[in-house]
Amino acid sequence: MLGRENITVRLKITSSTLTAADIEARLGMKPDESWKLGDKTGVFGAIEKAHCYALVSTPMPTASLDEHVQSILRRAAPVAAKIGEFAAQAKIQMICTIQRKTLPPISLGRDDVRWLGVMGAQLDVEVTLMPDPAREALRGGGAAGDPAKKPPTTGF
Repeated sequence: MLGRENITVRLKITSSTLTAADIEARLGMKPDESWKLGDKTGVFGAIEKAHCYALVSTPMPTASLDEHVQSILRRAAPVAAKIGEFAAQAKIQMICTIQRKTLPPISLGRDDVRWLGVMGAQLDVEVTLMPDPAREALRGGGAAGDPAKKPPTTGF
């Protein structure tokens, strides 16, 4: 969703053998998102190569990365050891998707990293810097392809 700044954090468990229903039964927790191997998803109908069980952060999209991470960790904490048991059969990821006009602070506390370790999860951070016309105007940049709005060159 380009256009609006937002942050989303997902705890994803993907597997070619464990279905979302299998994971839900073992954890006793419903996923926020799930799909099956072979499902068609997205606007182009991509075929999924694995089953997926996912929890999605609950704060507003404009909340801080820390608030989103804490939201997921609070939900997963009671079943963290059970999630870790899936590590041999599944890929476990905490995926932080950040879309901002400026780069926000990105850090995890020591306890956050420990929780990821208990769950056997890897951390992925995807950052998209969005165009900011106000910032570009302050820097003197202009629209691409419009020579009248490009900053001067030095000839080097």
